[in-house]
Amino acid sequence: MRPTGRGPFPAVVIVPGSVPAHVDTYDLWALFFASRGFAVLSYDKRGVGASTGHYVRAATDANLQALAGDALAGVEWLRRRHDIDATRIGLSGGSQAGWTIAIAAARSPHVRFAALQSGPAMSVGRQLAYGALTNDGLLAPDDATIRTALDGVADSGYDPRRDLAALRIPVLWQQGAADKRMYTPETLANLNTIETTGAHAFTVHVYPGGAHSLRLTANGTIAEERTSPGFVPGVFQDLADWLRRR
Repeated sequence: MRPTGRGPFPAVVIVPGSVPAHVDTYDLWALFFASRGFAVLSYDKRGVGASTGHYVRAATDANLQALAGDALAGVEWLRRRHDIDATRIGLSGGSQAGWTIAIAAARSPHVRFAALQSGPAMSVGRQLAYGALTNDGLLAPDDATIRTALDGVADSGYDPRRDLAALRIPVLWQQGAADKRMYTPETLANLNTIETTGAHAFTVHVYPGGAHSLRLTANGTIAEERTSPGFVPGVFQDLADWLRRR
């Protein structure tokens, strides 16, 4: 998707989350980026639609590395185009894409920015433990119950903190305070720790009532997301303001 104008344009690759995403799954976000002057590359996730390979939902190390490679293939394709500014190509995506983007951005110097929605800055193992507590967003246990249940759960699987600590590119984090599919408090704590270790260009916005989809809810459950009046106030304006500074 190209914006109006002559270019060369800054560009963004839309990185799919865990769902079997098609090229048009994230059209709302793609149209938003295009309206702000960005060329947008979206694609069928591997094993979905016209894409080759096999779709795997689980966030295994091998799968995340493969998905990061797919995102970087998109970056390289954009870099070869005459209508794209090769010095201003970034990645954007939500949920599982947060892990994918951390890996991809750490692997390639050609990723110049990243914009994450409901992305995890915690290990896969602890995230899965949180998902088990909430039945992946169906339930809304209280904070004390969550903290007690997670106490002592060891990190396992991919942990993005090392890759995130290595980044020196601008990264936007848009997190829902009520998210019942990704544990926002631990992600925020980990980001705060990383920021104390060096010169990181992280911008973090936390939205009261924001569920995993960044829709406005009371408790962040999937049922509430389905009947939500819309996205949390400010989510698109914050993204627009951040992009304008890039």
